[in-house]
Amino acid sequence: MIDTTYSKQKYRLIKDLFNWMLIDESALLYGIDHVNQIVRKIDEL
Repeated sequence: MIDTTYSKQKYRLIKDLFNWMLIDESALLYGIDHVNQIVRKIDEL
């Protein structure tokens, strides 16, 4: 069984930290902003 909880938590933390620093995470993470989609696919396996 693959557990993606750690990855989801760390990705959420990164986005929260960017938000607290008033950094537009969407612009900064453009191109790698599909992490949640990939993690969902892994969870579905």
